[in-house]
Amino acid sequence: MDLESLHALLAVLDHGSLAAASERLALPRSTLRRRIERLEARVGAELFLRDSRGAWPTPAARSLAERARPLLSQLQDLAGRVGQEVQAPLGTLHMLLPVGLPPELLVIGLTQARQAVPGLRFQLSFGEVAAGALPEGVDLAVHFGPSPPRGPYRTRTLARVPEQLLASPSFLAEHGAPQDLDELLRLPLLCWRAPGSSGRHLPLRSGGNLAVEPTLLSPDIHTLRLAAAAGLGIAFLPDARLPSGLGVEGLQPVLADVVGDECALRLILPEVSVDSPRARETLRIVDRLLDLIGPA
Repeated sequence: MDLESLHALLAVLDHGSLAAASERLALPRSTLRRRIERLEARVGAELFLRDSRGAWPTPAARSLAERARPLLSQLQDLAGRVGQEVQAPLGTLHMLLPVGLPPELLVIGLTQARQAVPGLRFQLSFGEVAAGALPEGVDLAVHFGPSPPRGPYRTRTLARVPEQLLASPSFLAEHGAPQDLDELLRLPLLCWRAPGSSGRHLPLRSGGNLAVEPTLLSPDIHTLRLAAAAGLGIAFLPDARLPSGLGVEGLQPVLADVVGDECALRLILPEVSVDSPRARETLRIVDRLLDLIGPA
C-alpha cells in the first residue's frame, strides 16, 4: 500500500470529487483515478461510488481514511523533525535485511529516511547474517534469530516477535481448524526457515518440538504470509502484528496455546562504524520509526 494512493484517497474524501482533488493537488484526474483504483485493488473493496455530482465514500473508504490520516500526519511530522537535524550529505549506507521483511514497512522506512536525510543514499542487500561476521562492506544489518552473531559488533533489540501458526479463514472453512497436533500434521504446512534452523521442527509451548515435513519451506516470511493468505496451507512464521493497512491481514491463529515461541529482531552494527555520523543518523531514524509503529 503506497503513500501516494493514501494521499489520493484523503484528497478525494476531503474535496468531494476527483475533479476538485485534482485541482487542489495539481495532478491530472487520470493520475488520481489510477491511484484510487490501485488502492481499491490492494484492499479488495470499492472505496467510492461515483456519479455526475461527485464521489461518495463507501464505509471501506471511511475506515481506511480513519487509519491512514494519523499515520500520514505522523510520518510528515517525523520527516520534518528529523530533517532539521541533518545538514550535510552522509554518503551511502549499505544495509543487510532479512528476506521477507514486509515491503510496506520497508518502503515507509525508506521514504522517511530519504525525506529526513536527503544526503543519505542506501544500498540494500537481502540475506542471513552469518554466525561469524557481517559480509564485507555492510554498515548495518537487521537480523532475525535467537542470538546475535559473534564478533566485534554492537546490537540493539528492536522487537520480540511472536512465532505462531496462521491460516486464512477460507482455508480453515474448507479444511477445518485442527484441534490437536495429529490433526495439524494431516494438513499442508508452510514453514519459516529461521537463520541457523532447518525449519522442520515446530516449537511447542509445553517444551520440545514437533517434527514436520512442510509443503513449503522458505526463509522469506512475506512469501509464506501470501501463501497462507492464498489458502495454500497453515503457515508457521514470525508475526509482527503490524498496524491495520500494513502487510497481509486477516490471517487467524491456529493452536496458539500449543505451538509457538518468539524470536528477537535485532539491529547489528560493526563496532568500528557505530560512532560514524551516518550510523548515528540511521539509529535516530530507526528510533523514530519504532515510536511511530509502536510495540510489536
